[in-house]
Amino acid sequence: QWELGAVVLGECVLGYNLTFSNGRGYFDQFRDLDQTKAIGGRLQLEMPWLGSLRIGASAYHGRFVDRDSDGLVTDTQAKKVNNVTPKGVRYDELALAGDISWDWEGLHFQTELVGRSFAYVDGAREADGAGFRPDSYAFGGYALLGYRFSVLWNVMPFVFYQRYKREESSRTATFSALENVQLGLNFRPTSEIVLKVQFGQSWIPGGKPPIDKDRLTTIAAQAAWVF
Repeated sequence: QWELGAVVLGECVLGYNLTFSNGRGYFDQFRDLDQTKAIGGRLQLEMPWLGSLRIGASAYHGRFVDRDSDGLVTDTQAKKVNNVTPKGVRYDELALAGDISWDWEGLHFQTELVGRSFAYVDGAREADGAGFRPDSYAFGGYALLGYRFSVLWNVMPFVFYQRYKREESSRTATFSALENVQLGLNFRPTSEIVLKVQFGQSWIPGGKPPIDKDRLTTIAAQAAWVF
């Protein structure tokens, strides 16, 4: 990833960067399995209006590859060329996202929306029961609202909501949508320590019976120390 820089526009600052990678896959951190590259970028505008307002937009385009390209073994005696490696699963994906973050005195609000499309390469579709998965798209987002007080270790009560939905005519998919609501308390006793407790409810409105009626309740605690 390259941090390209920022431009000052009066009271505002426009930041921009570019990403260049192997694309996604099980070995994407150290191998490029099909010699294609993925590109992405981000724009971010920071404005000192009613506190601090930040608006961002991001984009990514690349190919998912789960294994090496086809391998060929030549049997010179039998005069045969054998394909020993199946193509596996490959698809091109495009992701677009937008986000907003706003801080005003003790108030904090942030939200993000993301959309992502899948287009399989010919002959490399993922198996789906008796057939194969179709091209599809998914989208999701979240919103968080909280207020930071100066008492009780600088406590911030917050509420968080997120939703995910995948549009796909899959016969075997267990669910196509998820929703989640969280209520919690965030504490900052010092600038280096953050403590959090939260209560959550999750449900699956896009699930197949019987899980479409299920509701998952969670209670979680977390501690973070920066050093």
